[in-house]
Amino acid sequence: MTMESETTLPLAAMERIMRNAGAQRVSSEAVKLLQESTHSLGEELAEDAVQLARSSGDSTVDVDHVKRAVSGE
Repeated sequence: MTMESETTLPLAAMERIMRNAGAQRVSSEAVKLLQESTHSLGEELAEDAVQLARSSGDSTVDVDHVKRAVSGE
């Protein structure tokens, strides 16, 4: 597995999200942009959750840290 495939979300999953949202057709450029945006947002949330765990003195990021990151606390 290459480093890129380890750090990106599957394009098929991104297309499926678009189709589940009601799209009949989706361009490859739209799928790629959704993939990049979703990955970027996920990284930001993960970094926030890690910081919340550290500031609480926790070495494990748990669901509450992620919930707080998602809610913007």
